[in-house]
Amino acid sequence: MIRKLKWITVSSKKVLKNKWFSLLHDKVKLPGGKIIDYFYMDYPGSIVIVPITNDNEVLMIEQYRYPVKKTCLEVPAGSQEGEEPDVCARRELEEEIGVKSDKITYLGSFYSSNSFSNENVKVFLAEKLKYVKHKRDETEKSIKVKKRPFKKVVEDIKNGKIVDGLTIIALLFTEKHLSLEDN
Repeated sequence: MIRKLKWITVSSKKVLKNKWFSLLHDKVKLPGGKIIDYFYMDYPGSIVIVPITNDNEVLMIEQYRYPVKKTCLEVPAGSQEGEEPDVCARRELEEEIGVKSDKITYLGSFYSSNSFSNENVKVFLAEKLKYVKHKRDETEKSIKVKKRPFKKVVEDIKNGKIVDGLTIIALLFTEKHLSLEDN
């Protein structure tokens, strides 16, 4: 059983706000009575999509990620921009890799890093894909789309070739979903 502990917000101040998130500085009273400073990101939520072709290949993207200073192999993902999660998933598929899906399945959600952000990530599987023209923004112009067999992608997680946390979790959600469909 998980204990129910309550931290009480004494005050909250936005330190930074941009179009993606806010950085908050809260004064928080702990269960023992001590008041501490707590900084965290207030994030509207994200979606991550695993697009799978009829040949059981995953459409992935190679994208440069500035914070880690390298190119990473990922599945499409993005911020919810005041829209329903499935609408966001469809938008991101079209923007980043240039596909539409006739079958989007919600697989579950998770917190990306609940110690410093309230970001909740919703995972979708996209099937029955149709190619269209992509609509990338300025930061996505250098994306390269890669088709990878699903089994190979799962192996790449296990051998450390895929390092993006959202991608790893989304692919493992998908692996579980597909194995349950097979039974």
